[in-house]
Amino acid sequence: MLDNWNNNLIFEKARHKKSLDVMLIRKRLGIILGLVLVSVSCNEDDGVNGKCIEEKKDSCVVTFELNPVCGCNGTTYENPSKAECSGIDDYTIGACN
Repeated sequence: MLDNWNNNLIFEKARHKKSLDVMLIRKRLGIILGLVLVSVSCNEDDGVNGKCIEEKKDSCVVTFELNPVCGCNGTTYENPSKAECSGIDDYTIGACN
């Protein structure tokens, strides 16, 4: 009876260790995937190579405020809504130089 209990205990420890190993592998893969995604998003173009392109959005509401923003394509827009409706989501406050 004691041998059976010891064998069950050993089996449970091994099973627990295996599940911890799987969890650790999943965690490491998640971290690696996260780092890859961050590095890809940090390498997005700022408009120099044509990836910041104006694409007019249908059914977009534009406000008439005067609050100039500089789009990633180097174009000054009257306000953020005008830039966003032109497909430019990456902009800085203020007119372009």
